[in-house]
Amino acid sequence: MAEKQKAEKKIVEVERRKNSTGRLKAAAWFFWMLAIICQVAALLIIEGTIYVPENKFAMWILIMLAADIVLVTLAGRLWKKANDGDRFTMHYGYGFGIFLTKRLALIMAIVCIVPAVCWFFAADRNPDYAEEMSQAKAVAISCGADTVYWTTFGRDYHFDPVCPSLSMSKTLYEGDVSDAFAANRHRPCNFCVPQGVKTEQ
Repeated sequence: MAEKQKAEKKIVEVERRKNSTGRLKAAAWFFWMLAIICQVAALLIIEGTIYVPENKFAMWILIMLAADIVLVTLAGRLWKKANDGDRFTMHYGYGFGIFLTKRLALIMAIVCIVPAVCWFFAADRNPDYAEEMSQAKAVAISCGADTVYWTTFGRDYHFDPVCPSLSMSKTLYEGDVSDAFAANRHRPCNFCVPQGVKTEQ
């Protein structure tokens, strides 16, 4: 009878550990996904797909990368704690799955951090659009458009601040054509820029 109770207690303990390990691993994966989102946001800001004013560019890159590092570190600790709670499998298991499980925290740290850092140093943040910009300036002058407008996520610049394609945008930035090109907005809008003067397809 005592042996049976011991065996039942052991089964309960094993199940409790499995549940605890499962929750820890799920939390680790959740934080890794958040870290990847931060990394993608940083890449989009670096590339200019998400527009951030020049005076806030470094701040937002640092925020995204710091959040990325914190989330990766937290996920790694949770994953290690989960592996520590599953000592039997980690010690006696074998094969590629166990190899991957033991080193997943390191692999995910590389996946979540290295691409953003490499892209930051490798990205061309000042592409050469001299010809397109001179054509765009000429069109703006001929239309009397001293100021052009663009949004955080859009890829076009606009002559008209009440252009229909801007109706869904909450934040509107403005400047001259050079500012729009510096913000990586070098396509003229199909609605408010005269047709036949597109600078990029």
